[in-house]
Amino acid sequence: MQGGKSLTKFRADMIADTHIRKMVDFFDSKECFPNVNLDGGVCYFIRDAQYEGPAEYVYKPKNEEAIVSTRYLKNDVTDDVIRDYRRMSIIEKTRKNKFETFSNIVSSRKPYGIEGIFNNPDKYKNLHLTFTKRDNSLKIWGVKGKKGGAKRIFGYVDADGIEQNLESIDKYKLFFSKAYSTGATVPPEIIVGEPGVICTETFLEIGPFDSSIENNDCLKYIKTKFFRALLFFKRINLNNSKGVFELIPLQDFTEDSDIDWTQSIHEIDQQLYEKYELSEDEIQYIEENVKEME
Repeated sequence: MQGGKSLTKFRADMIADTHIRKMVDFFDSKECFPNVNLDGGVCYFIRDAQYEGPAEYVYKPKNEEAIVSTRYLKNDVTDDVIRDYRRMSIIEKTRKNKFETFSNIVSSRKPYGIEGIFNNPDKYKNLHLTFTKRDNSLKIWGVKGKKGGAKRIFGYVDADGIEQNLESIDKYKLFFSKAYSTGATVPPEIIVGEPGVICTETFLEIGPFDSSIENNDCLKYIKTKFFRALLFFKRINLNNSKGVFELIPLQDFTEDSDIDWTQSIHEIDQQLYEKYELSEDEIQYIEENVKEME
């Protein structure tokens, strides 16, 4: 449905196939196979070479009644299959008015070219990792430990050893976890990166920004249900990439913005619902399916 290593051509062919008569898609694989966990869900389909036309698409959300629609798998707003058709109208509305995607300010993997430095510091001897701030050193966030027992940690590395993304070092940015549960609508705590702070591959970098005000306004946007609903619509596995942010419209975080960022997260959500002319049903869908974020 979305992503999958080395499956680009296969997915394109499947989505364009007009001989699929029926597709049944389970968000929670355990509703089909109770003893098997498939993180992205599971589906089955009927393909009929003699048939040509839209498919009957049956989407089964977790602990909800099935949603049935008749449609082609291919759509005009994204290269992915929109699994829950209730999301389609929301996505279409947010892509109006010279849509610019939020993914434009999200880094690729390994923003500063560093991975695993806290578990394997000898790999980066030129950075001289320590846990005490030194002259000409940068604070670096990452994790130490293995899966399940890994914990966030920060240390300090030599600024002269950084060779990638140098323009971001002295600006404000946000560090967003590269991986967390697919079904979660609340991400792990987002780290505010001030000038002189960088990160490992554990995070994607959002930004950079020239001021702390713009940085904090962007953080408020991320905390809205509106933002996290569109992020959730795109996520299919544990790992995030800049591509999972592509359905989210980028906002203006300066004083010229049409959003009043001084208001509470709830009030900002209401402004966004109004800006994109969401209906009561669409708002209710977001409010019921996305958890509050502090």
